[in-house]
Amino acid sequence: MIRTTSSFRPLVLGLALLGAMATCGVDIDAAPAQSPELSVRLKSSDFRVRVQAALLLGKTSDRGALDALIQSLRDESAAVRAASAAALGTLGDPAALAALRARENDDNAAVRRQVGVTIAKLERTQKEQVAERKKARLLVKLDGMKNRVKGGAPEAVGAAAQASRDVLRRIPGVALLHPSEDPEAAGKAHDRPVLVVQGSIKDLSAENSGSEYVATANVEFVMQSLPEYAIVGKLSGHASVTGDAASDGLARSRVQDAAVGAAVDSALARSKDALLRAAQGS
Repeated sequence: MIRTTSSFRPLVLGLALLGAMATCGVDIDAAPAQSPELSVRLKSSDFRVRVQAALLLGKTSDRGALDALIQSLRDESAAVRAASAAALGTLGDPAALAALRARENDDNAAVRRQVGVTIAKLERTQKEQVAERKKARLLVKLDGMKNRVKGGAPEAVGAAAQASRDVLRRIPGVALLHPSEDPEAAGKAHDRPVLVVQGSIKDLSAENSGSEYVATANVEFVMQSLPEYAIVGKLSGHASVTGDAASDGLARSRVQDAAVGAAVDSALARSKDALLRAAQGS
C-alpha cells in the first residue's frame, strides 16, 4: 500500500543563491559530487563490487557519473565494461556516444553487444530530444540527488534520481536536460526558460508493524532560476510503502526504493504549474 502527500512552497524572488542556501540548510557545493561510496566501490579490487557501483551510478543524475562511467568502459573486467555501457544507457546522456563508439570493437562479445544496444538507445534519445525541446515550454536540469539521511545507502539516491528523471520526462511541456549539459547554454540555444532542480532525501526510515514492513520517505526539490541561480521554490513529497515483515533484505531494500520513488512522484508528478510559475518568476 502506498500513501503519499506533496506540497509546493514559493520563496521570495531574487533571493541571492548563497544566502538562500544557507538559510534553507542546503549544502553550498560548487557541484554535487557523485556518492563517495560509489567512488570507492569503482576502485575496489573485487570486480563484482565495481559492477554494482557502475549500475548504481547509471541511476544517478550527478555530473560526475558520466565521466566515471566512461572511464569504467576501459576497466580490465569485461563484466564491469558491460555494466558501465548498460549504466550509460540508463543515464541517458548522448554525450557518452563518442566513448561508446570507441568500444564497439571490444575484445569481449558481451561487451560489444551491450555497447551496441546502448549506442542505439542514445541515438534514439538524441533524435527524440530535438522534437521534445521544440514543443517544450520549460527546460529542467536535474542537478543530482543528495542523501540527507545519516548513513543512507547510495541505492536510495539512485532510486530517487531515476524516479525523478522518469517523472520529469512525463510532464507535458517540460524537457529534461542531460547531466553533462550546461543549463545556461541550453536555455540560450533553445530560447526557453530553464530551472535547475536539486533533489534530496530528507528522511528514509523503516520498521516492522505487525505482519507488515513499513518504509517511509520524505524528499525535497529546490528550484533555482537562471542566470542568477536564485532559489524560487521548493517541492516536497512524502510516501509510505508496506511489504511483508518476513521478507529478506533484498525485498526490504526494494520496499524502501519504492517508498523513495513514490515520494518523488508525489512531489513532481503534478508539478507542471508550479515549475512553470517558478521559471516565470511568479
